[in-house]
Amino acid sequence: MPFYEKNIFSVTDIRGTIAVLDLVNDLSFEVKRLFWVYDVPALETRGEHAHYSCYQFLICLSGQLDLILDDGKNKKTIKLNSKSRGIYIPKMIWACQTNFSKDAVLLVLASEKYKSEDYIRSYSEFLDAIKK
Repeated sequence: MPFYEKNIFSVTDIRGTIAVLDLVNDLSFEVKRLFWVYDVPALETRGEHAHYSCYQFLICLSGQLDLILDDGKNKKTIKLNSKSRGIYIPKMIWACQTNFSKDAVLLVLASEKYKSEDYIRSYSEFLDAIKK
């Protein structure tokens, strides 16, 4: 599957920890939008879509959640529970987030500004699109 996990450089001393993501060298895309998701009720699912052209990088800043990635052939569930690890998701990967802890905060860095036409919101449409 064409996603990858990336450990984020961090340094800890008696004053705490700083984690650094170099937007030029650590990501394979220019960040044009960022947003965060929080206060998700325990039984709710977020995402459930793919993108035609947008790339994303996800970091769970607090708490934990499950990230489910699907390329149409393989499906993988990743527990996001570390502030110092992120997941790169390329375009044309079906992604959803579930099992949010009460304190979960998910940061998303995106390669594109919001465009509703970039979203594939139907799983059957996604499967058709990846066959083309």
